[in-house]
Amino acid sequence: MLKADLDAIRGLSDKQHLSARDVRAIDVGPVFAPPLAGLAGSDVAAQLSAATEKITAALGEVAGRIDTLAQTNRQAADTIGIADDAYAHNIKATLNLAP
Repeated sequence: MLKADLDAIRGLSDKQHLSARDVRAIDVGPVFAPPLAGLAGSDVAAQLSAATEKITAALGEVAGRIDTLAQTNRQAADTIGIADDAYAHNIKATLNLAP
């Protein structure tokens, strides 16, 4: 018999959306600000500035993928009424709902 804990899947989706928001909120600028200020106008500063932009873009990409996963889980919970017990158990364990 197959069963799904749809509330657990929805809860997982909510946590994933929150994680995506947290990833988007990461600001790498302050990490590079001191060396950028001290090396202003240098090739190193230009490389650090480029790295900051690339890291910010990569974090945005990761956040987008997390949101896509969250949306997929939400759609699964909303449209599919069954899943196997192991999947439901693993989701509960991820959410710390089961021992």
